[in-house]
Amino acid sequence: MAETTAHRPALVRTRYAETDQMGFIYHSNFFAYFEIGRCELVRATGMTYADLEMNGIQMPLKECGAQFRRAAKYDDLLAISTRVEVLTGVRIRFGYQVHRIAAGAATHLAEGFTDHLFIDRSGRPTRVHKRPEVWPALERLLALDTFPALDPDALAATADALLR
Repeated sequence: MAETTAHRPALVRTRYAETDQMGFIYHSNFFAYFEIGRCELVRATGMTYADLEMNGIQMPLKECGAQFRRAAKYDDLLAISTRVEVLTGVRIRFGYQVHRIAAGAATHLAEGFTDHLFIDRSGRPTRVHKRPEVWPALERLLALDTFPALDPDALAATADALLR
């Protein structure tokens, strides 16, 4: 089923409320953008974060990091590309790249990662590879270990249709 999994960047239009006094998007907002990319990547497998939680699986953050290359500003169209870097029965690590889409080009702004554990509702580690109700969808994430290709013109057209 991995061959039918849609792997594309998530699109976000930055908001004025996300800017700092310098007019840049405040750095902590990138972690919210990473969450959007992560949720959309999981959704592409046919399962949502809500489905995982309904099945008693939670994914607390263990570690995170980011490197910023260029600033994002108000009303920028951002493409958040997400991939799976590690998936085991007890943890998953996502990698992210954020690009500004403008004038037919994609400008690399930042990259980062988040590392999550799988726990049950009582807060104990759980081995998701032994959970047949969720493992097949999570296993499809293994095929999504590279960043999706960026087509700035197609992404801008999609954003015009969806984010206006």
